Amino acid sequence: MKNIKFYKSIFIALLSVLFLAGIYLIVIWDSNSDPIGEANSKCAKTPIMELSNSTGLVVSAYNTACDVAGGNSAIYVHIHKKDEAISRKTLVFRYFDIYDIPPPKIKWVNDHRLLIEVGNVTQVTKKIDNLRGVEISYSIGAERFPAETR
Repeated sequence: MKNIKFYKSIFIALLSVLFLAGIYLIVIWDSNSDPIGEANSKCAKTPIMELSNSTGLVVSAYNTACDVAGGNSAIYVHIHKKDEAISRKTLVFRYFDIYDIPPPKIKWVNDHRLLIEVGNVTQVTKKIDNLRGVEISYSIGAERFPAETR
């Protein structure tokens, strides 16, 4: 009888360790998705477009598709100088999308105004209205899971 309790305790302890290890791996796996969208071993980065204005600013957009917990696809839009690397400081718009939706439509209205149009999205996680003297206007369809704050 004591042997059964002993083996049962070991079995429960092993299950607990496996469960916690699984949670840890999922968190680590998911945290490897860089919040600005850099591709890594689990993510593929696909350029969408890049447009310059006459002042030397560039708006660039790309998609990052990551294979974590059923899939994850995000669109990133940056405003930066021509030779400047993108970073958290240049990120103006980020949203998660449903696969197979059209990419965003982005256009310079003039050197100081940018228009970004997207259809229905899963969630907008960053949306800045002004950066480097550029006013950014958005037209966004329905947002399935609106974020509390941005």
